[in-house]
Amino acid sequence: MAEQVAADKAVDRVAELALRRMLIGGDLVDTGSEQMPVDSPGDGSSLGHVPVADRQLVADAVTSAEAAFPGWKRRDLRDRQAALVALADHLASDAENLAFLDAVDAGIPIGSALGEVRYTETFIRYLAGLAYSWGGRTVPTSARGIDLTLREPFGPTARITAFNHPLMFAAWKIAAPLLVGNTVVLKLPDQTPSSGLRLCAALQRIFPAGVVNVVTGPGQLTGDALVRHPGIKRIAFIGSVATGRRILSIAAERNTPVTAELGGKNAHIVAGDADLDRAAACAVTGMGYRGAGQSCGSYSRVLVHDSVYDEVVDRIAGLTKGLRVGRPLDPRTQVGPLISSAAVSRALAAVQEAVDAGASLVAGGTIPAVEGAAGGHYLTPTIVGDVEAGMGIAKQELFAPVQAVMRWSTLEEAIDLANGTEFGLCASVHSSDLRTVMTLAEALEVGSLAVNGSGAQHWMGAPFGGIKSSGIGGKEDSLDELLEATYEKNVFISMA
Repeated sequence: MAEQVAADKAVDRVAELALRRMLIGGDLVDTGSEQMPVDSPGDGSSLGHVPVADRQLVADAVTSAEAAFPGWKRRDLRDRQAALVALADHLASDAENLAFLDAVDAGIPIGSALGEVRYTETFIRYLAGLAYSWGGRTVPTSARGIDLTLREPFGPTARITAFNHPLMFAAWKIAAPLLVGNTVVLKLPDQTPSSGLRLCAALQRIFPAGVVNVVTGPGQLTGDALVRHPGIKRIAFIGSVATGRRILSIAAERNTPVTAELGGKNAHIVAGDADLDRAAACAVTGMGYRGAGQSCGSYSRVLVHDSVYDEVVDRIAGLTKGLRVGRPLDPRTQVGPLISSAAVSRALAAVQEAVDAGASLVAGGTIPAVEGAAGGHYLTPTIVGDVEAGMGIAKQELFAPVQAVMRWSTLEEAIDLANGTEFGLCASVHSSDLRTVMTLAEALEVGSLAVNGSGAQHWMGAPFGGIKSSGIGGKEDSLDELLEATYEKNVFISMA
């Protein structure tokens, strides 16, 4: 009974905090009859309904962004910088409420959810500090004259974000486009819209009408209408490979520029001369178990040299067995729920398929009994050993707390295994031999590489982004994020 009362209070608080109104043209909008249900992955409880933006409301949002663009582009850069600082200040002041919403709505353990809000605040301040660093360049010419380039904003930009880091993506990923003079239509994830909707009131206060517009609704309707609208001049997407490809296909009809941060099946490579305790700890940290492995950057493949295979597997299994699976609002929780029961079923099916094909279940692979969360979507941290390259679990992005462990004996074999998927986001290498490290650094087909560390380490100013099916056209976490939100215009001034 006490647990049900606590769950009811959490639902009531979500209703109080989320506000449940979109931001279109400077107005907070509720569609009335068109509504979409939202559930908590932590216990399966209903969190109520949020508005659905149909094609007309999406068109209204884009029209507002078009109307606001000329004035925002001409706005003094100091004003645009100050707006980002004000957004960061708001995140600092409302951090606990926003974290609560991400915990209940997305299942992120409350400590991690608060950390994400704090990190987002810090990163927006970092971007604001780059306000005068994204200008053009002068170009030497053989003719009498001056050649220079200008960086120009594209105009109304569609920003479509994923469910796994709701507040972080909603706030951080609009900052760079806005700073350089674009206007934005932000489409929130249909599974986890609550923190983004709460943000709308602050966005309404901080930015002029139409500069930032926020819509909710299913991707098949709201997202599709947004990327098809001719008023959208650039699309930036975070999500699955399949959806990214659909967006690219639609954008190709009008040659709309697209940046896409997609999936990953990242390899954590452990050499025979590695510090095994550190390598095992970083494998667990890099997997992102706090988010139940639901991250494009999760190190879901562990590639271990034959000579230390058993030792590394034992260490990783020991560490994961000690992780506490629990409700996201419990501060003791170290592994939260997956986003849906379907996600749990897909992960368990992949594990079973691998075991049937000859792999070994080393740890986990069960649905735990979480007190007070009978309807939640939980899975114990799962380690599958003796995985072969041809198995689905070695190639498919599961977005779940499942790590596949594979053997290698030569560097060539490790490279083939690491590069043997369609993905190319990131990798990590653990070795004490510089030749091994540099050989792998040159050979691995990834956008980012961590050496003797964890893929969880993202540094402000260091570009992050993938190749192959992991992404197209863009780097984040750095000055590149501002440059990607602009196009380069060449100007030649004749002095003949």
